[in-house]
Amino acid sequence: MVPLIITTGFLLGVALLALLAWLARRQHAQAADSAPVVNLPLEDMAAEAEAVGSAAQRARAEADDARRRVDSAERVRDQAEYRYREAQYGPRPDEDEPWRLVERAALDAYGRGDLSAAQLDAIWQQVPGTGLDVREDAVQHARRQYETAAAEAVRLRQQAHVAGVAAEVLAEEQRVAAGQLTMARQSASGGLTGLFAP
Repeated sequence: MVPLIITTGFLLGVALLALLAWLARRQHAQAADSAPVVNLPLEDMAAEAEAVGSAAQRARAEADDARRRVDSAERVRDQAEYRYREAQYGPRPDEDEPWRLVERAALDAYGRGDLSAAQLDAIWQQVPGTGLDVREDAVQHARRQYETAAAEAVRLRQQAHVAGVAAEVLAEEQRVAAGQLTMARQSASGGLTGLFAP
């Protein structure tokens, strides 16, 4: 039973392919016998082909420019990411600052009992760069810059993709318009030759 179904399916497939091949040959022969119909005058077709060519050239230039902007934005993003990682995991920017001496003197005075905890806190609040707040602020600021640069790179990459697709579409339209113009010129010259033939 199964071999019969497979054989029948195979024969139907071969018959369908033969029918499709016959139809394709028939359409090809009909297309070769008939000259293309020219709906527009040659001058209009030439002007249209030139306009499409100019649009395609502008689209290619815009796509190239968009790719350059993406490259630049990705470099800015990479630099911002480096600064963000450095702010997160790098050495503290304030390690060699002179305020460390003030901090150390205040701690020593507190250790000797010359300062109370409230006085020590008051001194630390006056010393720039103390505590985790400064480091956290630097990390948050670097992160915001990185996120902004990353979002801009994504936005520009999307624009570049759209510009690239538009350039490809216009390039294809340019090829089609040039092909139609060539066929119309060949058709027109063949028609005139046939008209004046004896």
